[in-house]
Amino acid sequence: MQSVTPDCSSLNFNECVGQIFGAALGNAIGFLILISVIFLTLVTIAWFLTGMFAGWQAVRHIRRLEPGITKGQSRSVTLGWGCGAIVAVVVMILVLGALSSALGL
Repeated sequence: MQSVTPDCSSLNFNECVGQIFGAALGNAIGFLILISVIFLTLVTIAWFLTGMFAGWQAVRHIRRLEPGITKGQSRSVTLGWGCGAIVAVVVMILVLGALSSALGL
Protein backbone atom coordinates (compact mmCIF):
# COMPACT_ATOMS: atom_id res chain seq x y z
CA MET A 1 0.00 0.00 0.00
CA GLN A 2 1.40 3.38 -0.98
CA SER A 3 1.39 6.04 1.71
CA VAL A 4 0.41 9.65 1.10
CA THR A 5 3.08 12.25 1.84
CA PRO A 6 1.64 15.57 2.99
CA ASP A 7 2.76 18.72 1.14
CA CYS A 8 3.13 21.69 3.49
CA SER A 9 4.83 24.09 1.06
CA SER A 10 2.04 26.73 0.95
CA LEU A 11 0.35 26.03 4.31
CA ASN A 12 0.70 27.57 7.74
CA PHE A 13 1.72 25.51 10.78
CA ASN A 14 -1.80 24.52 11.90
CA GLU A 15 -2.85 23.41 8.41
CA CYS A 16 0.37 21.46 7.97
CA VAL A 17 -0.12 19.60 11.28
CA GLY A 18 -3.72 18.84 10.29
CA GLN A 19 -2.58 17.51 6.94
CA ILE A 20 0.03 15.30 8.61
CA PHE A 21 -2.53 13.87 11.06
CA GLY A 22 -5.02 13.38 8.22
CA ALA A 23 -2.45 11.52 6.13
CA ALA A 24 -1.48 9.31 9.10
CA LEU A 25 -5.12 8.55 9.88
CA GLY A 26 -5.90 7.81 6.22
CA ASN A 27 -2.94 5.43 5.96
CA ALA A 28 -4.01 3.61 9.15
CA ILE A 29 -7.61 3.21 7.94
CA GLY A 30 -6.43 1.97 4.54
CA PHE A 31 -4.13 -0.53 6.22
CA LEU A 32 -6.96 -1.80 8.46
CA ILE A 33 -9.25 -2.24 5.45
CA LEU A 34 -6.55 -4.18 3.60
CA ILE A 35 -5.87 -6.43 6.60
CA SER A 36 -9.63 -7.03 7.05
CA VAL A 37 -10.05 -8.09 3.42
CA ILE A 38 -7.10 -10.48 3.65
CA PHE A 39 -8.41 -11.91 6.95
CA LEU A 40 -11.92 -12.44 5.57
CA THR A 41 -10.49 -14.12 2.48
CA LEU A 42 -8.46 -16.55 4.60
CA VAL A 43 -11.43 -17.25 6.89
CA THR A 44 -13.65 -17.96 3.87
CA ILE A 45 -11.06 -20.36 2.48
CA ALA A 46 -10.85 -22.09 5.89
CA TRP A 47 -14.66 -22.45 5.99
CA PHE A 48 -14.67 -23.91 2.48
CA LEU A 49 -11.90 -26.38 3.28
CA THR A 50 -13.64 -27.40 6.52
CA GLY A 51 -16.85 -28.05 4.60
CA MET A 52 -14.96 -30.03 1.98
CA PHE A 53 -13.35 -32.13 4.70
CA ALA A 54 -16.78 -32.82 6.22
CA GLY A 55 -18.08 -33.75 2.77
CA TRP A 56 -15.14 -36.07 2.22
CA GLN A 57 -15.87 -37.75 5.55
CA ALA A 58 -19.54 -38.10 4.56
CA VAL A 59 -18.55 -39.70 1.24
CA ARG A 60 -16.29 -42.15 3.07
CA HIS A 61 -19.21 -43.27 5.23
CA ILE A 62 -21.62 -43.30 2.28
CA ARG A 63 -19.24 -45.62 0.38
CA ARG A 64 -19.61 -48.20 3.14
CA LEU A 65 -23.39 -48.16 2.72
CA GLU A 66 -23.49 -47.60 -1.04
CA PRO A 67 -20.31 -48.94 -2.68
CA GLY A 68 -21.43 -47.89 -6.17
CA ILE A 69 -20.87 -44.13 -5.72
CA THR A 70 -18.73 -42.73 -8.52
CA LYS A 71 -15.79 -40.33 -8.25
CA GLY A 72 -17.82 -37.58 -9.93
CA GLN A 73 -20.62 -37.99 -7.41
CA SER A 74 -18.18 -37.92 -4.51
CA ARG A 75 -16.55 -34.75 -5.91
CA SER A 76 -19.97 -33.12 -6.21
CA VAL A 77 -20.86 -34.05 -2.63
CA THR A 78 -17.55 -32.73 -1.31
CA LEU A 79 -17.81 -29.42 -3.21
CA GLY A 80 -21.44 -29.11 -2.16
CA TRP A 81 -20.51 -29.44 1.49
CA GLY A 82 -17.75 -26.83 1.04
CA CYS A 83 -20.12 -24.34 -0.59
CA GLY A 84 -22.80 -25.20 1.96
CA ALA A 85 -20.41 -24.29 4.79
CA ILE A 86 -19.83 -20.84 3.27
CA VAL A 87 -23.56 -20.28 2.73
CA ALA A 88 -24.34 -21.41 6.27
CA VAL A 89 -21.84 -18.98 7.78
CA VAL A 90 -23.07 -16.07 5.63
CA VAL A 91 -26.68 -16.76 6.64
CA MET A 92 -25.64 -17.07 10.28
CA ILE A 93 -23.87 -13.69 10.15
CA LEU A 94 -26.90 -12.07 8.52
CA VAL A 95 -29.29 -13.55 11.10
CA LEU A 96 -27.07 -12.53 14.00
CA GLY A 97 -26.78 -9.03 12.54
CA ALA A 98 -30.55 -8.76 12.16
CA LEU A 99 -31.12 -10.06 15.71
CA SER A 100 -28.56 -7.73 17.24
CA SER A 101 -30.07 -4.82 15.32
CA ALA A 102 -33.61 -5.74 16.38
CA LEU A 103 -32.60 -6.18 20.02
CA GLY A 104 -30.49 -3.03 20.03
CA LEU A 105 -27.25 -4.73 20.98
